[in-house]
Amino acid sequence: MTIRRFFSANPPVNGRISLSGDELFHLRKVNRAKAGDEIEVINGKGFLFFGRIREIGKDEALIAVDRKEIEHQPLLKTIIAPSLTKKKAMNLMIEKLTEMGVD
Repeated sequence: MTIRRFFSANPPVNGRISLSGDELFHLRKVNRAKAGDEIEVINGKGFLFFGRIREIGKDEALIAVDRKEIEHQPLLKTIIAPSLTKKKAMNLMIEKLTEMGVD
């Protein structure tokens, strides 16, 4: 089984993270997750939290954090300065650069 990954800008409070909005919709409706399922939560600031779903409500899901990992920023920073392209090509370029880890 693949562990699913979600985003939450909310910091953990008492060892729990809450998911709401689009992430909650994706968790409930798309993934059909239930209490007890393992998931990963990223916060966009270098932290990756591993945990289990404690509760899934209508407005919020609570995740019990088991452990966390910190990913440090790389020492080498790469700057990409592309010329403007048409919408489809620009979107593809941004997508691929993001997948490679370019800020």
